[in-house]
Amino acid sequence: MQTSVGYFLAQHIQEAFITKNWCGLGVIPLVQNLTWQQATQVSIGNHSIAALSFHVQYYLQAIDQVLLQQPVTVTDTKSFLMPAIASEDDWQQLLLQIKQQVQNTCAVLQNAPDTVWETWFIDEKYGTVQHNIMGIIHHVYYHLGQMVLIQKQLSRPLV
Repeated sequence: MQTSVGYFLAQHIQEAFITKNWCGLGVIPLVQNLTWQQATQVSIGNHSIAALSFHVQYYLQAIDQVLLQQPVTVTDTKSFLMPAIASEDDWQQLLLQIKQQVQNTCAVLQNAPDTVWETWFIDEKYGTVQHNIMGIIHHVYYHLGQMVLIQKQLSRPLV
């Protein structure tokens, strides 16, 4: 059994997005049975489930870029710039993109050297790599709660 920090961080990301976790579900299990119309319906906070799903996976790219020592192109201003979803195929493509991003990030985490976790994430002002990855995981759960509320709202008849 692997016990590295990277392995445990990858496991947390996998649980937040793909498998069951202490909340009882991840992003994909929550949203995979929605139609594209349901997923794109704007609700709480002026965001749709699709937009929130895109948003949370977007930040995984920052993890990859930092750990692979690539230029960081992830910015908050781009975090909701999801491709247009106008069909079921578009929605399924986004779900596939999210799953692939999760797999990529988990592989990067598991292959990262143990020396990286206490180094600065881009810059000292952002804190350590490990601290930022945990923050990204917390961010996923925050928005997962929003998605649950939106889904509950979608299942109620409008009065």
